[in-house]
Amino acid sequence: MTFIQIREWWLMNQVRRRKCEYLQELGCYVTLWDLEMDKKLMIHPHDCTVTCIKFFGPNYEYLLSIDGGYKPSIFITEWQTMTRIHQIYLPTQKKNQSVQSFHCAYSKKREVIILAENYRDQYSLTLWDFKLNNLSLIATNNEENQEICLGLHLFDDSRQIDFAVAERRTVKYWRYERERLDLLHRIHVKEDIADSVVSTLAQFLLFTTRQGRLFILNKEVRKGL
Repeated sequence: MTFIQIREWWLMNQVRRRKCEYLQELGCYVTLWDLEMDKKLMIHPHDCTVTCIKFFGPNYEYLLSIDGGYKPSIFITEWQTMTRIHQIYLPTQKKNQSVQSFHCAYSKKREVIILAENYRDQYSLTLWDFKLNNLSLIATNNEENQEICLGLHLFDDSRQIDFAVAERRTVKYWRYERERLDLLHRIHVKEDIADSVVSTLAQFLLFTTRQGRLFILNKEVRKGL
């Protein structure tokens, strides 16, 4: 589990519930830990090691967890009641390759989940609609992305569904509109990207390189101006 995911869960509880709970991955299990009560709850086990977890929904009432392997599955759980809403085996782009990890982004405004699935030397993208507790696949990316996805970030200030993918030395901007998923443009970097994040207020994309430099991409860069 990444620090950002822990931080989001921590802050949400401080504001909404004034409790100190957080989530952690334990192999095939996901554990919900109430620090005040010192109580741990195991959510339904996955077949393989969980690689991605995220709270989402109109009131962050759902938990998404995804495992890897040759037949990865996605679980959606209503975490307060521990009720599993969905369990779906994901359609993989490479049938003979194991999925190493996932990255996930969620649009509260559009109620859309975006997944990037990493294979050994490339990744693919899928978009899922999640309305009225129903999960359905709406788009896939069939292009050969010959890199690993290091970060997946959605911009919720757009009229369309715009998001960015951070690769080793490239940032790609994508848009889903009129049932099409299009690559808008890309920005090449001379150094390896180490980490990336989106500012929720300014909707800027920030990333650091392994050489210690910080870059900020504003809205004009995002639009390709």
